Amino acid sequence: LSLYTLIELLLLNAFDLTLTLPGIAGIILSIGMAVDANVIIFERIKDEMKLGKGRAAAIQAGFAHAFWAIMDSNITTFIAAMFLAALGTGAIQGFAVTLAIGVVSSVFTALVVSKLIFDFNTDVLKKQKESLLIVGALVVIYIFISALVIFNVEPTTFNNFFDALYWATISLTTVGYGDIYAVSAIGKLITMISSILGVAIIALPVSIMTAGYLEEIETRRHRRKRPNN
Repeated sequence: LSLYTLIELLLLNAFDLTLTLPGIAGIILSIGMAVDANVIIFERIKDEMKLGKGRAAAIQAGFAHAFWAIMDSNITTFIAAMFLAALGTGAIQGFAVTLAIGVVSSVFTALVVSKLIFDFNTDVLKKQKESLLIVGALVVIYIFISALVIFNVEPTTFNNFFDALYWATISLTTVGYGDIYAVSAIGKLITMISSILGVAIIALPVSIMTAGYLEEIETRRHRRKRPNN
């Protein structure tokens, strides 16, 4: 729900739309629809689990059974919003536009993002829990050590240790360092080493785990298609 709200606000900002009272009403209505979509999905999953299905099978069947129930209501609302936007003016048009954006955002977050979160929790967290914990611990330790090193090398550049932690965090896997960056030759060398080690120690293992996650999804798709062939 938080992600849905963020997406809608970003879309409103991207289209340079002014948020008025009718627009806020449209957002509130679409939030209600987003909540309703997630409730439908959760209830379908609970129904499948009551039938004795495993977690993965219940999630798959729950989303499949909830798909058209969610799509029917949202498509109808979206069509009505398009008519209001085309035929209405002023406050009515603002309400219709925010409602249409909200409908699209809620469908995306409910059917795509929620499914990815459920699959990730089922396929990755349970199978690669230890690996994820190790990578998380490495991230914290690596950021702390990098911050200590750069803070001692360039004490005048970084006003406090928090600034050094900020630098270490944003330079972990990128070459863009925002508004705080090393200025001395040694500091720049540490920055390059930090980025290289960040990719090797953090980004590479995470990429491997992500590839395993995608491979697991593909394997499950092939298993589901096999009985039909």
